[in-house]
Amino acid sequence: MTTPAPAPQASKLLFLGRYFAVIAVFALGIFFSTQSEVFLTERNFLSVVSQASLLLIVAGAMTLVVRSGGIDLSVGVALDIGALITVSLIADGYVVWFSVLMGLLGGIGVGVFNATIIAFLKVSPFLTTLGTMFIGTSLQKVLRSGGDPIYLTRTSAPDEFVIIGRGEMLGLPIPIWIAAACLVLVYLLLDRMSVGRGITAFGVQPAGAVVAGLPTKRNIYIVYVTASTLAALAGVTLAARLTAYVPLSGDYYLLDAIGAVFIGTTLSKESRPNIPGTILGVLIFTILANGLNLIGLSFYWQGLARGVVLLLVLGLSVALGRARVSKAAVAKA
Repeated sequence: MTTPAPAPQASKLLFLGRYFAVIAVFALGIFFSTQSEVFLTERNFLSVVSQASLLLIVAGAMTLVVRSGGIDLSVGVALDIGALITVSLIADGYVVWFSVLMGLLGGIGVGVFNATIIAFLKVSPFLTTLGTMFIGTSLQKVLRSGGDPIYLTRTSAPDEFVIIGRGEMLGLPIPIWIAAACLVLVYLLLDRMSVGRGITAFGVQPAGAVVAGLPTKRNIYIVYVTASTLAALAGVTLAARLTAYVPLSGDYYLLDAIGAVFIGTTLSKESRPNIPGTILGVLIFTILANGLNLIGLSFYWQGLARGVVLLLVLGLSVALGRARVSKAAVAKA
């Protein structure tokens, strides 16, 4: 006996539920284009792309972690450590490539620390990375006398470092090319490599993955080390843009990255974190922040606006999905 086709109304609800994030992007674009003449200009487009680049890197890292069934509250710390080490070494006269390499190694250290505690001490990812966040935050304050920035002067900021954050290639900011490379890496790791299937299986059913003999400890290291390294790369890019290290800058990206990942899950049939969905989530937050700045809304209200949009997108997607299931069940009956 053939399965009856879903009712037309159920099909519409299915479409709206899965693609509500896409609709939200266009809706925000249309709204802000009517409120500001600057919004649709090429200059503002490049500004939006540049603003999105760092969040894309951090959100890509968070996509990898959440897909594995975990969470990483220390990506902001990894970002800050990458920036701190890189800028400190450049200020002391070290060459750029060595300073950047050391900054990335600092991020790797954060990932190894997290993965070791999770894999061998069996502490939950939430508590592990929360502890790392507290340690990293306090460490920055101790090392920088309560939170003093490190600024590079024009003479101490080499051109090859500045170009990482402010340069352009083929008409687009270099940070967006870095973000694109990071997103492609995570996409290939999760969706085109065997290790990605193991990571996904562990995220869906940890006990089953262990029983099946999957290398779960190895996968935990891959997930958390890769995520922290990408976050440190975002820190290096931010430092190159600012030609400075500003303590606790990573805190700004943490919550938006988590929100973007969970908005992106609405694009998946299985409600799994995925790179295309995460990109949509980042676009929603970036367009929202840019548009609110253009229309002059106070910065203090922007967090409220992001929270409302996050709840609307997730809430309506879930509600539409449930309504679709209910309609389909009625149709089959």
